Amino acid sequence: EYDALMQAAPGEEPVEVDAILLLRNAVIDCVDKLSEKDRFCLEAIYSERITYEALGNRLGYNKPNNKSTGSSSAFLATKRALARLEKHFRNNPVIMDYVESLNT
Repeated sequence: EYDALMQAAPGEEPVEVDAILLLRNAVIDCVDKLSEKDRFCLEAIYSERITYEALGNRLGYNKPNNKSTGSSSAFLATKRALARLEKHFRNNPVIMDYVESLNT
C-alpha cells in the first residue's frame, strides 16, 4: 500500500496495490514473450547500462578494427527488441487499460 502512495503524483489519488501488481505482472508476461536475445539486449542496455559497443562485443558483432559495425548492430538489435516489446504491450489489455487511464 505504501508503494502506491509513493508512486502517486502530488494531488493524485494513489493507485490501488492490486492494480499495480496486475500491471507489473502484465509487463513481466510481455517481457517473457520476448526471445532470449531480445531480453539479453534490453537487460544489458537498461539494467546493466552497458554501451552499445560492449553489447556488440557480447553478441559477437564486433570485428577486429571495426567497432562501429558492432555498435550499430547492437543498437539496431536493441531497437528491434523494443519494437517487439511495444507490440506485446499493445496486445495486452491490462497495459492498454492503464495507458488509457493516463490519458483521461
